[in-house]
Amino acid sequence: MRSIAAIAAALLLGACTAATPDEADPVAARASALSAASCDPGTRVGVPSMGGCPAPGGGSGWLGQPLFSDPWGITDPSGQPFCLYEWTGVGAPTLATLPSDPGTGAAGVSWTDADCLGVVPLGSTDPLEYVWQDHAAAYERQVGAPRYLPEGRGIPQRVHVAILDSSADSDPHELEPTTGEYLHGRAISQVIRRSTCPRGREDVCIPDFDTQLVLDQGGDDGTEGGHYGSIARLAQALEQAVFDGGERTIIPLAVGWHPRYQHRDGDPLAPEAQTVAAVRAALDWATCSGALVLAAAGNQTSSADGAGALYPAAWESTPSSCNLERPIVYAAGAVGWDGEPIGLTRDGGMARLQGYGEAVSADNRIEVKRTRTSFWGGGSIGTLRPRAEPTDELLGIWTGTSMGVASVAAAATLVWGYRPDLSNHDVADWLFWAGETMDQRADLCPWNGNAGELCPQARRVTACGALQSVLASACPSCEVPCAAGMGRAEPSAEVLDRLLSLGKEQGLVAEGVELSTPIVGSSCSAPVYGDSGYEPSRAYCPWEAGESWTAAPERLDPQPGPNGCGVCALFGQGTKGDLVYLSILDDFRGTLEEPTLVIPNYGNIALADAMNEPMLTGGDIAAVPLPWSSASYPPDTKIAFIYRESPNHVGQVVSTTLPFYP
Repeated sequence: MRSIAAIAAALLLGACTAATPDEADPVAARASALSAASCDPGTRVGVPSMGGCPAPGGGSGWLGQPLFSDPWGITDPSGQPFCLYEWTGVGAPTLATLPSDPGTGAAGVSWTDADCLGVVPLGSTDPLEYVWQDHAAAYERQVGAPRYLPEGRGIPQRVHVAILDSSADSDPHELEPTTGEYLHGRAISQVIRRSTCPRGREDVCIPDFDTQLVLDQGGDDGTEGGHYGSIARLAQALEQAVFDGGERTIIPLAVGWHPRYQHRDGDPLAPEAQTVAAVRAALDWATCSGALVLAAAGNQTSSADGAGALYPAAWESTPSSCNLERPIVYAAGAVGWDGEPIGLTRDGGMARLQGYGEAVSADNRIEVKRTRTSFWGGGSIGTLRPRAEPTDELLGIWTGTSMGVASVAAAATLVWGYRPDLSNHDVADWLFWAGETMDQRADLCPWNGNAGELCPQARRVTACGALQSVLASACPSCEVPCAAGMGRAEPSAEVLDRLLSLGKEQGLVAEGVELSTPIVGSSCSAPVYGDSGYEPSRAYCPWEAGESWTAAPERLDPQPGPNGCGVCALFGQGTKGDLVYLSILDDFRGTLEEPTLVIPNYGNIALADAMNEPMLTGGDIAAVPLPWSSASYPPDTKIAFIYRESPNHVGQVVSTTLPFYP
């Protein structure tokens, strides 16, 4: 995992600078080289000017074929097919032997674009297996999960849900979702299943699932899922999802890519990359074929991450070719336990449809047993209580717009199941009008490309809110199986207490340390704070650098980036001061060094010396006490790390916003 906000090595090599990089800047050059490394010159996509896909010459080393199985079904606006060329020769790809354009004679390297590893998951998880047990009830109230589903005459009907993510490929209509090495895709499907199949397959259960492996890179086995994937692969998966799904197909895309991949070579003035054009064409074709495509709006990792939604969610203002008043995709964001947008909401990326997406409890629950509460790390503490027992493994606690789009997709599945007569766009409208109006105005909507027109206020979508609304018309005599108070539930105080006690039991909570001596970087306008004995090897001010540096990322990577945080937060402890709690993902790869509390308009607090282990890796937990209350901290207070994939990796600054629990 790497950061979308790779602020580049300048932040790692000493004091900050406020200069804007140019082509002569070695740091900018390094960032460009790293970014180029994320695009594979041996896999290329292009659209010829005429005549279909030209075949590579014999002995050229290239294998050519149409990108889509029906090459004339999904085409460029010119009516020409998308062509895929893969290098099968020995050594580095020979670009000169690519076939020329049959109409213009242009060299292959000029009419094709390299495929980029730019499709990533938009959520992060936590390995603390015991958290979900106490948190699950509050979570179910947040998403409005129904207790059961009623039956009417001929309803509900089956809805096909296609998960294009990190899960291994499944057979069409296999019913249950598959899993993979990285559990992101499985978590998305389980969030949907929880509200739409509450009592399992033996009772009323609306969705069948089709999973396709799109995030196939970065894992141990290319067939069992990875942490990121290619844009061209997503285009192919969209086509296949519609072929497999038939009518009433929902495609919740919990993946996305950074705007830099919209254009050739990352140049915003260059034409749109052909790989991106292929996804846009596939989305248009899927929507015009009747599928409902939802896409996560994306998560903000730092101020260097830019503004606006990630793609493909950013295309909500792009009309479909079959209906100029309807978009090719509907964006979805995420709200937290207080009903407000989560701290990771991107600037300018507020979607009209908002689902619950903070500390989402995803598990493989099938049956309920009465057992003793178990704690991560072994042993058992607590009293006997009924709880759901997972059939194989827990999927963790997840936060991000991935979970938001999954919650919205669950509501859409309920609406379409009980109103099978609706169109895909009717379902999207139903979700919006059945939702709870929020204070925030949306940045994304189907008509925000029109001059002078503003998007409406966003609406929070819950499963029970949608179900109650649709049953009123589809089955007026049906009981609405929703408890009072759905949609609002604070995190369990007991859970937070146990997070802290676990760290103490493991000896990971350090004694109090004075954090007061300012260390001023030569180019930073604000001091960088550390404890009295701390001498940082690097001083950096990410909030300044993020606004002034525009270096491109190495590649588009998981949202919210390789900070590794599952539960990373500031916890209030009253007069005892506050606590910085850091719990790193169990499947996190690499190391996180020099953890630093980043407080905008104040400075940085170096935490390394206050921890028993200044370097964190997968499964680690650390808790650092602060001798003051953080209740007055700005809401965008962050934790920053230097992330390394391997010991020889140059490292890069990654950060994530810390929620505060008073």
